[in-house]
Formats: sequence, structure tokens, C-alpha cells
Amino acid sequence: MKKKKYVIAGAVSLAAAGITKISRLINHGSKYNLNYLNTVKKVTDKIITFQKEEDGFYAIKNPEDKTLKILQLSDLHIGGGYLSRHEDRLVFKTIYELVQKHKPDLIVLTGDLVCSKPSISMSRNNKNSLVQIVMLLERIGIPYAVTFGNKDSEVYATHSRNSLRKYLMKQNHCLMAWDGEDITGSSNYLIKIRDGKDNITGILYFMDTNSYIYSGLKRKKYDSIHDDQVKWYEAQVKRFRSADGKIVPSCMFIHMPLPEYSEAWKKYSDGSSQVKFLGGKVSETISCPKLNSKMFDTVKKLGSTKAIFCGHDHLNNFSFLYKGIRLVCGKSLDYILYGKNISGHRGGTILYMTSDGQILTK
Repeated sequence: MKKKKYVIAGAVSLAAAGITKISRLINHGSKYNLNYLNTVKKVTDKIITFQKEEDGFYAIKNPEDKTLKILQLSDLHIGGGYLSRHEDRLVFKTIYELVQKHKPDLIVLTGDLVCSKPSISMSRNNKNSLVQIVMLLERIGIPYAVTFGNKDSEVYATHSRNSLRKYLMKQNHCLMAWDGEDITGSSNYLIKIRDGKDNITGILYFMDTNSYIYSGLKRKKYDSIHDDQVKWYEAQVKRFRSADGKIVPSCMFIHMPLPEYSEAWKKYSDGSSQVKFLGGKVSETISCPKLNSKMFDTVKKLGSTKAIFCGHDHLNNFSFLYKGIRLVCGKSLDYILYGKNISGHRGGTILYMTSDGQILTK
């Protein structure tokens, strides 16, 4: 009996030692990058001003009516653990270099910020990954906005999207907002652009494309933007009509491309004159939800949003003009899901918003 107790006690001790070692490895993965992030310095003193207004949303103040430079970053896939520590460092360094080079007025992250998958990073703590991203952005000191992607809160993740949203909304330079509307998703909001006379000259819309549709614990397919989100967007566009009835120009940021992205590419490939290819590359299948959300039709009907920017497709980087709407897929920053030997697909997308609401891309 004593021998059996000793065996059980030994097994428990070994298990505890193993758990402790794994915990230390995960923690070391964080420390490895936290040490680097502590060396990041503020990029520029020419920071555009912003403030939260009575409706709960932020407004960027543009008193000189200059053209705003926005840097879109997507699909960072920060693992946040021991196994992904080197790849995570590459992402952080790439972002820092891009910001130093372009010195944007605003940074926009279009989803899949984290990929805290145990088999890839040895961690499922998605908030730990987000904390590292936020540390980088806060030290850079440029205002930033976020919309979530499908990987930001997988079923194995420790924190929900709402938990991540609440954490982001507490940061000094994050313009993410939430007005308490009972609609699908955790990253539906807007940012206003105001000129020197305090007029709203443009709107940036952020829409949550959600994650997956499940049957029990089995993943079936990608989710999409829901009807209640489309109605929310429509209500906001109508709310910002000018005194003479004109719609305020805007652009939209999402994670997963709308089905019309794939539709436009197919028509262009078939030689249709309905689509104008504006540049970039389509290097893999455009991966979008099969369910059409009615968002594109609503955007077209309302006439406010002239450009939609997405991420999600790691090797695609293109821009189409389709039915009067510019459809843009930004570059990915992924280093852990698409092998290290793939080059040329990593980076960001620069877009400019002029004082009269026009959108230009680079």
C-alpha cells in the first residue's frame, strides 16, 4: 500500500514539474518579446488629435484640412507563446519599420491580430498576445483602430471577443468604441473626421465579420456580417447626412472579404468590363463567406462608402473597382501559418483620405 502511495505521489510530482516547466516556457515566450517591446520608442511628435464625443464615438480633429495618411495592417497572427516567439518578434519589427518609414496619422488593424493556438505557439491565451500588440502600438504613440477577425477568439482561446474589446477600449491611443447597441459582433463602430470648422468631412466604419458557424464544437463554415449589423450601418450613414441632405463620404474596414470580392475577380478573369483592376496580385483563392450579408448592396444603395478594405487572405494584395466601389485586400503580416520561405507577401497598405472624403491607395 505504501509503495502504491509513493508511486502516485511521484507521478503527481512529475506532472506538477511538467506543468511548471510548460508555464515557464510560455512565460519566457512573452518575456522574450516584452524585452524587445520595451525598447520601442515613440515614432513622431506630429500626432493628430482625437477625442470621444457625446455619441460614444471618437472624432479625429483635422484643423488644417490635410490629407490623412492611414496604415492598414492585417493578420498579424501573434501566438504569444514560446514556440512562436521568434515569428512574433519578426511581426513586431516589421510593424515598427513600416510605421517609422511612413509615419501615418492613424493605424488600422483589420483582424486576426492573434493566433494563440497551442500547437503553434504553446499558448491559448489570446489576451496575452493582444497585450504585446497593444504595448507596441501604445509605445509608438500613434492612434489606432481595430476590427476583429475569425482567429481572434477561437473555441480554445482563453478570452472572448468582448473581453478583448473592453481591454482595447481602456488604452490611451485606441479609438475603438461601442455604444451599447445590441447587435451581432464586438467591433462595430465608427470614427468621424472633422475639419477646422468642426464639420464632419468623412467617416471610417468598422464592421465585425464575425468568425465561424458551428454545429456543436464542429466548425462548419465562415460566419458573415449579419442583417442587424447592416441595419446599424444604414442608420449611421443616414444619421450623418448634412443639412442639405448630402451623405458624408466614408470608407469601411472589415476582416473577411465580402462575397462580391470573389464575384468581381471571377468577372474580371472572364473579361467583364464591369470590373476595373487597379493593381496588386491575386495569388490564392479569395476566401469569403458563402452567405451574402447584403452589406455590399446596402453600401452601393446608400452611396456613402466608396472603398472597403479587408484582410484575411494572406497572399492576396489587390484593388478592384466594382460597381463604383473600390474593393481592397490589404497585405498580411503572417509569419507562422504560411511558411518562412514565402517572401513578398508581408507588409501593409497605405491609404489616403482627402479633406473632401476621397480615398486613394498605395
